[in-house]
Amino acid sequence: MPMSFRVSIPAPLRGWVQRRVRQKGYSTASEYILQLLRHDQLQEARDRVDAKLLDALDSGQPSEMTQQDWEEIRTEGRKRAATRKRAKR
Repeated sequence: MPMSFRVSIPAPLRGWVQRRVRQKGYSTASEYILQLLRHDQLQEARDRVDAKLLDALDSGQPSEMTQQDWEEIRTEGRKRAATRKRAKR
């Protein structure tokens, strides 16, 4: 269920939001703010992935992937896909 709350925006910023709503083709300021929140949420997820990639790069000397490594990755991917599929039902 959607949550509703008020946000106070100073007049200069309110004018800027109204211009952005018109420029971007949103029907309401709420729609525009919701899109900003979604974008921020996506950026946070990307930042987490970037941090994990940097950790992986700093984890030690690289080694060649073996056939067993690839098979383990495929197996894990299939398990995760099956879990997600069951969760959607």
